[in-house]
Amino acid sequence: MASVLKALILVAETNRPEIKQEVWEFSAYIYEGIKLQDWLGLDKTLLNKQLKKLAKAFLAEEIERVL
Repeated sequence: MASVLKALILVAETNRPEIKQEVWEFSAYIYEGIKLQDWLGLDKTLLNKQLKKLAKAFLAEEIERVL
């Protein structure tokens, strides 16, 4: 899952606003699925870091996403 988030971060950092918006909406869908999983502590930490990077890539306010 971390690799998927890294790919979305790359897309968000290198594309125009319209594409960023589409990726942002898709990432919200992915986040809903992530919340349903039972993750180990280090996995949660890594995923939260990636989610924060994704939010920053969209110039959104930094949002604390706790799994």
